[in-house]
Amino acid sequence: MQWLQRQLAEMLGRRDSAGWAFPAELRLTELPEAVSPWQLFAEFRHRGLRVPPLFLSWYQFWLITGVSIVLLLASIWNGLPLQDLAVVLCGGLVVWGIRLVIARCLFGRVPIAKTVGELAQQLLWKNPKYFSRLSGIPLTHELIKKIVVQHLVEMTGCDEDEITEETQLAELL
Repeated sequence: MQWLQRQLAEMLGRRDSAGWAFPAELRLTELPEAVSPWQLFAEFRHRGLRVPPLFLSWYQFWLITGVSIVLLLASIWNGLPLQDLAVVLCGGLVVWGIRLVIARCLFGRVPIAKTVGELAQQLLWKNPKYFSRLSGIPLTHELIKKIVVQHLVEMTGCDEDEITEETQLAELL
């Protein structure tokens, strides 16, 4: 959440406290007018993040649907034979679906997340590797073994060579 708040403050040029300016309850629709969710998500993609889907607004949906209906009615009005009507209707439905998918990818404006907190959670779910790298060094088996051996050496006063994976703790104490 703090990471997202800092990113929003950086993107939107806010100088005040990011936590105060972008609380978890803040609705994404209430972000400053200078940025739309589409621009915000594009910036996240540019930074290497996978983002949750954006959907068409109702206005965009009905605009695309209306254009499809007008084109279909125009073809019927121009004297389309009745036997070709079923083909045109099926083709029109397919073209309408393709238009909706393309429009959603290019012009989607409504995020599935409604608040800054929901967006932070969805970004975390979609980018676990990205955020695990931000949180620190990923621990390997060898690194964990070295850390444990160092702590045992400090606690018991034994030499590092005496402690192996087969060494029993009862022998050290």
